[in-house]
Amino acid sequence: MGVVKNTLKDNYIFFVRELARLDDEIKVLPPGSIYFKKIGKPTFYYHQWWKVIKDHIAEQFPESLP
Repeated sequence: MGVVKNTLKDNYIFFVRELARLDDEIKVLPPGSIYFKKIGKPTFYYHQWWKVIKDHIAEQFPESLP
């Protein structure tokens, strides 16, 4: 039983380390996703992401808009 327990413990430690390593790799990747379009024979790959821009307008909503 001790051999099985040690093997399971070693596997658990390995997978926890792998999960941490993969998490670190994912953090340095650019945001967004990859998608593809097949146009005719060739396949075109695209990197897609969203850029959100917020701009403060005023403290209160104006009574009338121009």
